Amino acid sequence: MAEELASIIALCYAPTPQKTTPQNAVEATAAVSLRAKAAVPQHSLAYDVASPVDAQLWQKLPTKIKGRPADLALRFAHVRMSVVRRCADRAVLELRQGDSRVRVVSLGAGLDGECLRLATKFEWVDCVELDLEAVAAQKRELVSHAVLSVDDDLAKLEELLGDTGPTLILAEVSLCYASPEAARRARRWAASLKRACYLELTPTSNADSRFGLALQSGFGTLLRCAPRDADDLATTLRSSGFAHSSILDLDAARRRLGVLQTGADEAALTLALRRYVMVVASADASLARGIMQRPEVVVRKMEAADSTHAKDAYIAAMGCDGAIRKHAKKQCVVLDTLPAFVATLNASIVGAVALDDQGEVRCLGVVPSLRRLGAASQLMMSIEAAAFRRGFEACTLRVPPSQQAAVALYAKRGYSTREDPRPTGAYPTIYLEKDLSVEATLVATPLIAQDASKPKVLLEKDEARFALPDSLFPTMGLVVSINGERFVCRRDPDPPSMPTLSQGTRVSLDIKWGAAPAWAWPRRVRSYAPVAGSVLTCDNGHSTVDGPCACNAECCLS
Repeated sequence: MAEELASIIALCYAPTPQKTTPQNAVEATAAVSLRAKAAVPQHSLAYDVASPVDAQLWQKLPTKIKGRPADLALRFAHVRMSVVRRCADRAVLELRQGDSRVRVVSLGAGLDGECLRLATKFEWVDCVELDLEAVAAQKRELVSHAVLSVDDDLAKLEELLGDTGPTLILAEVSLCYASPEAARRARRWAASLKRACYLELTPTSNADSRFGLALQSGFGTLLRCAPRDADDLATTLRSSGFAHSSILDLDAARRRLGVLQTGADEAALTLALRRYVMVVASADASLARGIMQRPEVVVRKMEAADSTHAKDAYIAAMGCDGAIRKHAKKQCVVLDTLPAFVATLNASIVGAVALDDQGEVRCLGVVPSLRRLGAASQLMMSIEAAAFRRGFEACTLRVPPSQQAAVALYAKRGYSTREDPRPTGAYPTIYLEKDLSVEATLVATPLIAQDASKPKVLLEKDEARFALPDSLFPTMGLVVSINGERFVCRRDPDPPSMPTLSQGTRVSLDIKWGAAPAWAWPRRVRSYAPVAGSVLTCDNGHSTVDGPCACNAECCLS
C-alpha cells in the first residue's frame, strides 16, 4: 500500500515536514500499490509467482497515476510480491488435507490480484477479500469479469468467516492502518481457527534510524498500528493467542526464500526492506516454522496435463533473446512425445528434461529465478537413471558454448566433449557424452543403526538386482559403499526372528531407482571386499568391531 512511497522517502535519508493527510489517503494507497506491482516486469519476478493479473487490473482502473514508479519502488514491489506469494503458495499446499478445499481470507486486500492469482492457480482454493467500502466498491468493478458473483452486502460475512476448514489469512501491509483494537480483534480471530496459517507483512515504526524517521514523518498519522520492531510484533502475536510464529525482516526473508535480484541501488533497497517484517504464525509449529524455509524443488515424471506448463518453463529458461526463444519454441514440441521429467516448486513447473530414443538429453532447462537450488542436478539425475534403465551405455547432449554455467554443471556430472556426429547448423553447440557403464568395487559392512535412518537409499521393489555372498551379509542389513559414497541396504522380507542367513545362500537386493545415484550401481560387480574395523552400534548401546551387534539385527532394524 504505502510502502512504495516509503521506499522512495528512504533515499532522502532525512525526515520531511508533516503534511496534512487527506481523508481518502488509505484508499489512494491501494492504487499506488497496484501501480507499482503492475509495473514490475513479469520476467523479473520469481517464475513460480509471476502473474499478469496485476497489470490487467491496472488497465481497468478508470483513473491512472501518471508517470512510472521509481526504480527503487519497483524493486521493492518485486521483493514484496515474490516473498508474499511464495509464502502463500507454500501455505495453501501445506494446509490442504486430502481433497479438502482451502479458504484464503485477505484482510485489506486493496486492488491487487493476489487472491485472483491464487484462485486461478489452485482450483481448490476459495478466496474472501475484506477492505474498506470505498476500496471494495472499486475492486468490485475491476474483478467482476473474473468471478461468478459478487456479494452486494455483508449478510453472509459470518458464514464466510466461520471456522469451516483450513484457512490462510493474508494481511499484506493492511493492519498497520487499522486501530489497535481492530488489529487485535483480527489477529485473535485468526488465532482462534483450528487449522490456519496467518501471514502478515507490515512496516515497523522504529524511529532509531533515518528511514524510520522518514517513515513516521510521511505516514505517521496513517500507520496507527505499525509495530515498533519485530520483538514488539512477537509480543502482540503471543497475546493474540498464536502458539508459534516466525518473524523475519523482509531482507532476511527474501534471502531465505531465494528471491535475489541485484541492482545498483542495493544498499538503499536493503535499508528499506529491513524496515518491514514478514510474519508466519499458526497453532501448528510445522506451519509456522516451515513456510519461510529454503525452497524445495521436487522432480517427478511428466504427465500429459503438464505439457503446456513444461513448455512455458523451458522457453522461459532460454532468457529474453527473441531468436533463441523462437528456436526453443520449436524444440520443446518433443516434450509431447518423449519420456520426460519436470521440476516443480509449490506446484509450479519450473524446469523440464526429456530423453530421446538414442539416449540424448533434450530440452533441459530451469527458469532463471529458480537456479542454484539443485533443480538442474535433480533433473539430470532422473534422466540419467532412465537412460541406464533403458540399457543405454552413454548419455549425450548438446549445449550452446555461451551457456557456461550449464557446461560447468555437465563437466561436474562427468560429461566430456566429443566430436559431434551431426552438423550443428545455424546454432553451434558443444557435443557432450557421459559413460553410464560404471565399473566399481562393492564394499560392504554390516548395518549400522544410525545409517538406517538415512532416507536417500531404500532397497525395495524394482528391477535392478545383484547378489551378495553370505559372508558379506551377516545380519539383516549392511552398508554399501560405491565410489566412496555410503548407502544402507536392508534385507526384505525376512523378519527380525531370522537375523542371519543360512550358509552358502546368496541374497538378492532390490534397488529403488529414485535414490541417487541408484542408477550407478554397476551391472557387473567386479569384487567384494569387507571393510575392516567397522564399529557397529545400536539403540541398546552395544558396540563391536568386525562383527554383528550383540543383540543381532533386531535392535538395528526396529
